[in-house]
Amino acid sequence: MRVSVLDTSPIVAGSTAREALRRTVDLAELADELGYHRYWLPEHHSMRGVASAAPAVVVARIADATNRIRVGAGGVLLLNHPPLVVAEQFGTLAAFHPGRIDLGLGRALGGPQRVAAALNPGPPDSFPARLEELLTYFADSDQPLRATPAIGNEPDVWLLGSSTASAYLAAELGLPYAFAYHLRPAEAAAATGSTASASAPAGSPNRPLWSASRWSPPRPRSGPNGSPGPFGPRR
Repeated sequence: MRVSVLDTSPIVAGSTAREALRRTVDLAELADELGYHRYWLPEHHSMRGVASAAPAVVVARIADATNRIRVGAGGVLLLNHPPLVVAEQFGTLAAFHPGRIDLGLGRALGGPQRVAAALNPGPPDSFPARLEELLTYFADSDQPLRATPAIGNEPDVWLLGSSTASAYLAAELGLPYAFAYHLRPAEAAAATGSTASASAPAGSPNRPLWSASRWSPPRPRSGPNGSPGPFGPRR
């Protein structure tokens, strides 16, 4: 079994977003050293205790700071972004770090409902079309609109979700599926059954179902004898 990390960059009491993001880099470096397989950052907006709002930016920083571990978005909320821009961003990341970048995609808003006025997201029923549009940008095709850095630099694309609808879509497109077990554990069995019963396109590789939960122990500020701990503040 491979173990990975989903890090929201939590802002603990008395801390700041700057400190939270620096601790995220510290934790990613440690996960890389300990042999963890993936390190993912989510997209959350207008949440006081969460600093992970721009996964593409944080992925770039963590990929630069680590050597082996796969790094990615868990995930980019596609209704909030033009598919062309997402393809260009993650194609660029894959060009800098070939074989190490993941692009997880979700359909949620990523914050309280008031965020919608600021983000102006697309309608929920446009998600499947946006997803298929995004995938075309990674293909070396003759389409007139091209995401140039994405061609030949494709990250591992995952579909994220907490429902059977997302599981069915992942199976239909032959994409690996990451289930948000920490949000809806009771739906896990149904989502697993959905991916097993749906038909993937002919010639699609067998892709894994990945069920994930999130738990974080307290991060000590100091180590033995008062020395700086692995998650203490950087200066």
